[in-house]
Amino acid sequence: MKASDLLVIDVAGELQAVCREQLRGSWQVAAELARFGLQRGAAAVDVTSLRNGFSLRCPGASLGPDELTRLNTLCVRSADLGQRHDAVEGLEASRAEALLWAVGVEGSRVEVTAWQGGAKSSLRARLDGGSTLDRTDCPGRTNGFEIRVTSPGLDRRRTLRWLETALRFAPVPVRIDGERHDGGFEQCLFETRIDRPMTGRIAVTSTGDAPHLWLLRHGVLATRAAVPGFPAFEAALEMAPLVRAGAGPDELREAVNPHLPALIDRAVSLMVESADRLPSLADEPRDRLTCLLLRAARVGLQRERILALPVVRVADGSHATRWWSLDQIAAGGRTVFACDTPDRVHRDTACGGVPVVVASSEQRGLLAEVVGVALQQVPRQPWRFSPRGAAAALHRRLEGVLQSMW
Repeated sequence: MKASDLLVIDVAGELQAVCREQLRGSWQVAAELARFGLQRGAAAVDVTSLRNGFSLRCPGASLGPDELTRLNTLCVRSADLGQRHDAVEGLEASRAEALLWAVGVEGSRVEVTAWQGGAKSSLRARLDGGSTLDRTDCPGRTNGFEIRVTSPGLDRRRTLRWLETALRFAPVPVRIDGERHDGGFEQCLFETRIDRPMTGRIAVTSTGDAPHLWLLRHGVLATRAAVPGFPAFEAALEMAPLVRAGAGPDELREAVNPHLPALIDRAVSLMVESADRLPSLADEPRDRLTCLLLRAARVGLQRERILALPVVRVADGSHATRWWSLDQIAAGGRTVFACDTPDRVHRDTACGGVPVVVASSEQRGLLAEVVGVALQQVPRQPWRFSPRGAAAALHRRLEGVLQSMW
């Protein structure tokens, strides 16, 4: 729905209705202004929280004088309805809806300073409360703009929380209240950039049970999607080239669907390419990557490549572990000994030097499915009575009792 479709009688009331219709709340306005700046070529985004609002700077972004003139006309009380209607349509046509949403926040005051082509434009606007627009020469100043939005009803804390989420994959440096906001994937193990089937980043993370997609427009989060039934990974994907301007969440998710097979294949390739790091990883990330590879093989994704990878630890009681492929495990017979830690193989098992698979319970279950072998818990070393050992243990116990008495 366009704002111009609703501007019939009460400009302020109808524009506020548009904001409620197109946004989930006024706390989204700052992120939408950041998206507007990135769409216009911003080299950075710098946000400062204010008592009842925020200030947002986008150096390098273009905000032309015609757009500020339209915003001024919209907020000038003496302008007739036709002029204000035309101003709204002009801002919509130039994809500057974020400016409309800023002045549409109930009770908001908006101040815009824009540098463009050697001139400085300064706008102070309040919807149906008056507006002023001044221009001065500013030779040598690079393009950019700063927008200050304040409103008694604006939730400052929620605005900042949403900014941290929405801008976590922004393609330019982001600062929030003076601190660099790096964002990115949480608990990331491995990550790579992609340019096909679309531009973005794919990561293997230490949490999650299914693929999780962050769908962006112009570097700012628009919506998210999950893809159950496949090995877990995360991806941040730029959707702007694939959808119309202003596309909603459903359109974005529909647009990514045809590319899912290629995305999943690229994610599994990242897992396969990372497998050579298994021996050097700590226990938790090593177990995570092994399980993801086994899950991929279980559903037939790059199965032959994964079967040939050395992804399974084996021990034989010699205080050393080796790495075997799934093909080697399968060649060992229908029944394979297994345990959860190599210490058990060294300490209290009787395997007669037969290699023992060292794997967690989840890995053992996946191995049984993928390779088709039965994993049997290793037998314990039978206890043997030793008179000399028993005498030594009794002696140590008596010494402890005597010392405690003294």
